[in-house]
Amino acid sequence: MGALIAIEGISGVGKTKHSRLLENWLKKNHVPTLLISEPSASLFGLTIKKAIIECNRLYHKTNPKRVAELEAMLFAADRVYQYYTMTLPALKNGKVMISDRSVYSSHVYQGVRGLNQKTITTLNKPILERPSLVIILDVDLNLAAKRLESKRSGFREFDAIFDSGEVLKKARKNYLALVRKNPAKFKLIRTQKPLWETQKRIQQLVYSHLKKRGCLRKRRDFNHLLCR
Repeated sequence: MGALIAIEGISGVGKTKHSRLLENWLKKNHVPTLLISEPSASLFGLTIKKAIIECNRLYHKTNPKRVAELEAMLFAADRVYQYYTMTLPALKNGKVMISDRSVYSSHVYQGVRGLNQKTITTLNKPILERPSLVIILDVDLNLAAKRLESKRSGFREFDAIFDSGEVLKKARKNYLALVRKNPAKFKLIRTQKPLWETQKRIQQLVYSHLKKRGCLRKRRDFNHLLCR
C-alpha cells in the first residue's frame, strides 16, 4: 500500500507550487507518485465549481448555512469520485499520492461558515483513507493577500468565494487549531522564507514519513537529492 500526503493551507501560501515541486522531486528519485488536486481537474470537478458559484449567487446573503451545506456536499461528491477513480487504485499499486487540498479543507472552510463538523465527516464517510501526513503551509495574511493579487485563474468568481480577507483570517485560525489539536499528524511550515528553503523542509518531512512507513526502497542517492 502506498501513502496519501495532503498539502493544506489558505489561498496564497503556495500549496499548488509546492505540491508540484514535491511531485517532481519524488519522481526524480524514482518514487512512483501521483499528484491530484481538489476540486478535481476532471469534468466532474469543473461542474462542481460552476455549481458552487451558482449556490453562492442564490443563497450567500439570504442563507449562508445552506450555502455551506451545499458546498460540503458538492466537494464531498467530487472527493469520493476522485478517491475511487484515482486515489484508491494508485495506493493499491504502492504509489505516493500528493493531494493539493483534502477533506480537511472542507472541515476548515465550511467550518468557517458554521457548518457542523460531524456533518462534514458523515458526508465524507465513503472515503476509506485519510491522509497519513498533512502538511499545513502558513503565511502572514498580508503576504497571502499580495500573492493573491497576482493570481491568474479561469475561475475568478469561484476563487473570490474563498479568498476574501475575512474568510482567509478565519480559515487560517482553523488550520492552526488543527495543528494544536494533533501535532503528530498536522505539520506546520511557514512559507515566508525563500521558496527552496520551504520546499526543502517539506521534502525532509515527506522523506522521514515515507521511510517510517516503509515506502522507500534503499537507494544511495535519495538522501542527498534534497533540493538546494
